[in-house]
Amino acid sequence: MSIKKVAHAAGVSIATVSRFFNNPNQVSKETREKVQQAIKRLNYTPNTLAQNLRRGKTGLIIAVIPKISSPRYESLIKQLNKSANDNGYTLLVKEAEFNSLSLDYYQNMIRCKQADGFILLVGLPKESAHKIDSTLPIVLISEPHSLLNGNRLSYLSIDYCQAVQEATEYFISLGHSSIAFIANNYSPLTISEQQKGFSQAMTTAGLSLSGRIIPSHQHTLNLQEKLRLLLGTKPTPTAIFCADDYTAIESLHWIKAEGMKIPDDISVIGFNDTRYTEITSPPLTTIKQPMDVIGAEAMALLYKLIDGQPTSSDPTTYEHKLIIRNSTSPITS
Repeated sequence: MSIKKVAHAAGVSIATVSRFFNNPNQVSKETREKVQQAIKRLNYTPNTLAQNLRRGKTGLIIAVIPKISSPRYESLIKQLNKSANDNGYTLLVKEAEFNSLSLDYYQNMIRCKQADGFILLVGLPKESAHKIDSTLPIVLISEPHSLLNGNRLSYLSIDYCQAVQEATEYFISLGHSSIAFIANNYSPLTISEQQKGFSQAMTTAGLSLSGRIIPSHQHTLNLQEKLRLLLGTKPTPTAIFCADDYTAIESLHWIKAEGMKIPDDISVIGFNDTRYTEITSPPLTTIKQPMDVIGAEAMALLYKLIDGQPTSSDPTTYEHKLIIRNSTSPITS
């Protein structure tokens, strides 16, 4: 079967079907849907290898994330994969933690035509930031890259500092003054920005930070021990911000194990609004990132870079949202 039959079934020209396979971004959404429906009806399978050879492309996009099993990335990876499928690409998801990312390896894959581009969700150490080749199709998303020192790179994210500052201010508006911050061990750059927002809100309100921040480098302590350390300080915290939902959900368990009630004794806020936050006991107040929107727009930007189209390398910042549920309440006297 040829694309001529697909074109006839879709009611479009052969050239339009060819553009659909080779440069789908140049085809309107309405027309793409017509062609997709025709392909489905005819059970047409294009010769993607031949197409990619003609286009000088591999058809492969790589997404590098810190932790594949993390619920934080579920909606994002789903959106990246959907976009890749819709646009004739295959998405390969790789795991790499902070300080273990082989940036040269992935960049050489693009240079050697083993991949067309990659999306980077792993924060970079300061000494590695300058190694990113801004001439290659690379998009940075989610993780803060504030240490790039003006490198003209495509970067999409939220303002982590502002998000945590607003969450801390929300605690303060509920009457809490003894507020703690618990980091995680996954992303030093994210934690740095989050901690900055927490500190700014506390300092502006004239509240003490002494003994109120449990940093990520205290990796010798498990979360239960960190919480016991916090709960043993005076005055005892009445509110805790956790750097991610997993830490927050585990904190709910250990706080209750210590015989305390949430939110009556301690209010808790998480970060990311993962799928478990609505069904915890109590449902978790958290900060939501528009990960599906970020994923879709990151892929659209990557396609332009792959095709050599002009793009803006100015960072794109998206709105976050504080989702208020039952794990927070005004302080009780």
